[in-house]
Amino acid sequence: MRLAVYTPLNRLKIPSGVPRHIIEVVSGLLCDSTLEVSFVANEREAADYLPLAGPLWTGAPRVTFRQPVASMARRWGLFNRPTFEAMGGNADWLYLPADAYMPVRRAKLAVTIHDVYKLEPPVPGEDKFEHYRARLRHWVIYRRVAQGAHRILAVSEFTADRIMHHLKVPASRIEIVYNGISPAFYKPNPDIWPGMCESLGLLDGEPFFVYAGGLKPKKNGHGIIAAWKVFETRRSEGRLVVLGQHDEKMLERAKRELHRALFPGRLTDEEMAILLNRSTGLFFPSFYEGFGIPVVEALAAGTMLVLSDIPALRELAGDLAFYVNPLDPCCMADVLERCLAAEGERPERLAAGRKLAGRYTWTDVVRRVRECFV
Repeated sequence: MRLAVYTPLNRLKIPSGVPRHIIEVVSGLLCDSTLEVSFVANEREAADYLPLAGPLWTGAPRVTFRQPVASMARRWGLFNRPTFEAMGGNADWLYLPADAYMPVRRAKLAVTIHDVYKLEPPVPGEDKFEHYRARLRHWVIYRRVAQGAHRILAVSEFTADRIMHHLKVPASRIEIVYNGISPAFYKPNPDIWPGMCESLGLLDGEPFFVYAGGLKPKKNGHGIIAAWKVFETRRSEGRLVVLGQHDEKMLERAKRELHRALFPGRLTDEEMAILLNRSTGLFFPSFYEGFGIPVVEALAAGTMLVLSDIPALRELAGDLAFYVNPLDPCCMADVLERCLAAEGERPERLAAGRKLAGRYTWTDVVRRVRECFV
């Protein structure tokens, strides 16, 4: 089977869940001997970003275009042209692994949608003008996907429900294919922990929580800062390790107002796994998620969970998490303290969490995506 893949390649440089999904799934498809995989890409992006994903990607055949990606996206969304075939593409399926659209004439189209956040109302603290402007752009894309895709892949039942709500797509055209996690999270490496403690400035045995996702409005950045300030006033010990790509103003505020927070740079999967494993818990009070990769990474690594009480995170963690109202800093601080005091519950919760996390492997994700091309 001939499979062509298109995604804006500049996304690969961003250290977050969607680029990880793109790299893992497409790399897996490239290893499938039953598929002839090629790429559609902007000429300059192909030269700049394909090497980031490794030799499998750079060695695959490709069809390129010279126009800027944003310009082509507007043409595809507004005018439904040029088609994949008009640009020289020739495949049985065209697969778009991350919230994009390209018209096809003969090929079948499959698109993964990670969330429809931009079609929802803006979250507290978000620039409403920018949100509604982005909503217009995304609506054009999603409308075309709803009209033209033979298969829509959703990363959770919650996302599938929101696709059906906003885009009126029947359930028969949607496949739920969850995200996966790296094998490193199932077996954290204790040998690297002493060096990490020293580099991070943590004391061995000191309680600490991990937040992963970046301080930004969608992730409840201001709420995280406010909740941890309350926690610091109540407790004389405990640190918060804050990870991810941050909104600069939120990061400046956090560094200014929080006294027991650490802001390391990007960590490897091995480092993240042992950090979660040795932590008191993952603190993840996001306003909106389509999936929530840090949650299943934390389950696999073996730590407690303090999560927003939102549908996507309930879907992942069930009864294994402590849930918070993400709008209430005092409530969040209360639940952080409850988690800290719940050592007696820890062994049972961690054992159940590791068992649940076994469902989320990239091998299974690639298999499920491959099964959609029929």
